[in-house]
Amino acid sequence: MFDFTPQQGPVRDFAVVGKNIAATRMYYDFADGASGTVAVVGLVEDVHIASVVLRRDGMPDLAARITGGTFLIAGPDLTHLPERGPVTAVLVARDHSGNVREELPYQEQA
Repeated sequence: MFDFTPQQGPVRDFAVVGKNIAATRMYYDFADGASGTVAVVGLVEDVHIASVVLRRDGMPDLAARITGGTFLIAGPDLTHLPERGPVTAVLVARDHSGNVREELPYQEQA
């Protein structure tokens, strides 16, 4: 039996929480009962946020799809980003004018 209702308690193992956005990693594409395919899913807490991108060192930005106060970034390049340690990727939230509202490290701080 699985309980899919909201759970009380601390934020789960991998989550980053900022003032305007919050995000976590999620695995998907379970073909054989396991998966290494990663997506970044999150909440947009500020109605002025118009875009969210994942900025990665030495690689093109990955844009999120924002719908109904949530966002999703999926792609094969996410699988190898570290969960802890030195920051190599940053979530950047911008408003409708293109102004940066928040920069949030993608991974948990070590």
